[in-house]
Amino acid sequence: MPAGVNPEQVRAVVFDLGGVFLEGGPNHVKSFGPKHGLSQERWDVIRQELFVTGDLWGQVERAELSLEAFGQQLQSRMAGHGVAVTLADALNFMGTPGEERRMPMRQEIVDACLAL
Repeated sequence: MPAGVNPEQVRAVVFDLGGVFLEGGPNHVKSFGPKHGLSQERWDVIRQELFVTGDLWGQVERAELSLEAFGQQLQSRMAGHGVAVTLADALNFMGTPGEERRMPMRQEIVDACLAL
């Protein structure tokens, strides 16, 4: 519990794992390839492999694959299309830490939570 917070006053804890309260996560993923010089069409193929058909991101979420190994897979797939990205860039495919301050809040989600 953070200092200064009375546990008896806490009614709920909310975790935002990207794209729930803040719009950034999914939009950053969608634009990652073009941001690094890969066509949207080629990036869409890689995204499909990483997040859907290959289920590599699912393996990260289930702790079956490390984030670093996922980043290396992303790097490898980008390199296969002639685009080099650093491991640091690959690991930040959902946006650079700190960008959240500039991401718009999804007010409809906040309102729905407040109504609970």
